[in-house]
Amino acid sequence: MSRLPIKGWTFALLATFTWGGYLSLAKIVLEKITVEHFLVLRFFIGAAVLFGIIILTRDSLVIKRVQWWAVIFTATIGIILHQSIQATGLRFTTATNTGWILTFIPVVTGLLAYWFLHEPIRLKQVIGLIIAGVGLITLITNGDVLHLFSSYHYGDYLIMGSVVTWSIYTVSTKKYLSGYSALVVSMYQMLLGGIFFLALSGSTLMVDVIHLSNLEWCYVVLAGAFASGLAYVWWNSAAKLLDSLTTSMFMFFESIVAMVVGFLLLGEHISVVQLLGIGVIILGVCVAIIKPKESMVTK
Repeated sequence: MSRLPIKGWTFALLATFTWGGYLSLAKIVLEKITVEHFLVLRFFIGAAVLFGIIILTRDSLVIKRVQWWAVIFTATIGIILHQSIQATGLRFTTATNTGWILTFIPVVTGLLAYWFLHEPIRLKQVIGLIIAGVGLITLITNGDVLHLFSSYHYGDYLIMGSVVTWSIYTVSTKKYLSGYSALVVSMYQMLLGGIFFLALSGSTLMVDVIHLSNLEWCYVVLAGAFASGLAYVWWNSAAKLLDSLTTSMFMFFESIVAMVVGFLLLGEHISVVQLLGIGVIILGVCVAIIKPKESMVTK
């Protein structure tokens, strides 16, 4: 057994656990304000938190001029486009549906990394992906597979689009910006996203957000500081330490956390069959991410 990349796994777990909890909080806030206004608050708060950490850690804010196109491109794909599609889709579907659809990310990311980064796809990763997929279907449908297709609607298709944008973001950030601090790259991406959505919001921002309660403001701050700021740093850090498919396998945990938070916050039911599904997901991820001494390559 090769040395376990515990640090990379930890970063990936922190990111996906944060995003899993974020889905329910975001859905609550999006009942009160528009997608654009929510994203303005989320990304400026995230950028401010990251900037404060950068000052404390004394990281360099310098990015070479020739690399700024990569910062703008990844911010456009992973911040502006991805979050617009996902937040809009979240208004028309459930947090649970969103969680399971996002677990298509490992498949799409793995294929993109195979073609553009020349990262090999190991047989164990494919087997683990299949096992985790079976567990995911069990978790979401509670054993009733037909329910998976009968509950499909507009919001779900938007979330599927966000699977593609996130996969492109992960691969392109790793390919073009891996030489820079994940903290600095994420801060600039957040800032560009905030500026873009602020330009869309115009003068209606204050009129809209004034209706938020104190508890909803807490949700917004948590979304900005953790789901935007820190989680993006953790994800980009994991992507630098792990191959793209291994990193994306941790997205399966997002659906588990989304369901648990829904149980705790919204009183949603979790059955014994769904607990079994959680166990199968964890087994599948472990099969995929633990490398043997000699890995089988498909390329």
